[in-house]
Amino acid sequence: MNTAELNFLQRLSSAFLFRPEALDAYLDSLPVDKAWLPVLRRLLTRKHAYFQRARGMDCSVMSLGMHCLPATVATRWGLKPNLALGEERMPFDLAVHPHEAVADLLRNDFAGYEADGFLPQSNRCVFINKRQGIQFNHDTMKAEDLALPEQRAAHLDAFRETLRTRVETLRARLAGGNCLAVHCISNFIRKQLGHDGFREHIAGIKDYLERHSETNRLMVVVLKTRQDALAWPEEKVSVLDCADPSPEYDWSEPQDYLTDAGFLFEHRIASAILERLESEFPKLSRPRYDDSIYDLHATSKSLQGALKLLQAARNDSPAPAVPNP
Repeated sequence: MNTAELNFLQRLSSAFLFRPEALDAYLDSLPVDKAWLPVLRRLLTRKHAYFQRARGMDCSVMSLGMHCLPATVATRWGLKPNLALGEERMPFDLAVHPHEAVADLLRNDFAGYEADGFLPQSNRCVFINKRQGIQFNHDTMKAEDLALPEQRAAHLDAFRETLRTRVETLRARLAGGNCLAVHCISNFIRKQLGHDGFREHIAGIKDYLERHSETNRLMVVVLKTRQDALAWPEEKVSVLDCADPSPEYDWSEPQDYLTDAGFLFEHRIASAILERLESEFPKLSRPRYDDSIYDLHATSKSLQGALKLLQAARNDSPAPAVPNP
C-alpha cells in the first residue's frame, strides 16, 4: 500500500464515522486494490460502534508515549476524537519519546522540552530533540526550506511555540480530570528496567497524573510479550501485555494492521481501553458530538482530493463521487 492509499484510508475513516450506512456502496466503487477492504470494512464498523459508546462517557483518552501507537490506535478505533472533531494535538500523540525522556519530562513538568535540530529523511527533515532522543516523526519540513541557517533557526523557533501549545493543552486536559492516559512500552525496556525499575517508572507517571487531578487514570500497554498481565496494587493503574502477531509485525504499516492478525492485535488494545472508560468514568447525560457536527458533505472535497492523489500514484480511473449522507 502506497502513501496515497494510506492518506485516503485515513480520510475515509473519518468521513464515515457518523455515516457508516453509506460506507458499503462507497467502498465497492473505489478504483483501488480491494485486498484490504474486508478488514477495513470490519475496522470502520467496529470503530463506529466504539465511538458511539465512548462519546457517551465523561472522560477522554490521551497518549503518554513512548511512540504513536496509543494515540493512533485510540483514534483509529473511535475512542479518541480526531482533528476534524476538534481534538487538539498533545506532546506524545505523534512522536517517539524514549522512556527516559517521558519520565524526565513529567518529573520536571516539561522543562526544556523543545526541538533542537533536524533529521533528514528522504527529501524531508524531521524535527528532533537530540539531547533527549525525541523524534517528532509527523512534524517535517522540506529539505530545501532549511538550506540556510536563518531558515533553520526560524522554523525551530516556530516549532518550539507549537510544542508549548501542545504542552498547555495536555496540562489543561489533565487538570480537568477524568483522563485515561495510555503509555506504551516494549517488553525489552521493561526487562531492562527490572521489576523495581518498571514499578518506579509507572509510579512516576501516575504521580504526574494525580498532581493534576485525582480522577485521572493510567493504562500501560507492554508490547512484544505473551506473559501474564502484571498485577498492580492500585486500581488507578492497569497493565496490558500485548504480543505482536509475528516478530516482523509493524503496527504502523497498513500492510500489517489491515490484516486479520492486525485487527485482532488492535482490538485487544482498543477493547481494554473501552473497558476502562466504561467501568471507571461517569456517563454523560447526552453524548458529545451531535451528529450534525460532522456532515459528510464537509469531507467530500477532502476525500476527492485524496482520491486524485491516489489515482495519480496508481494511474487509475476517475474518482467515484462521494455519497451524500
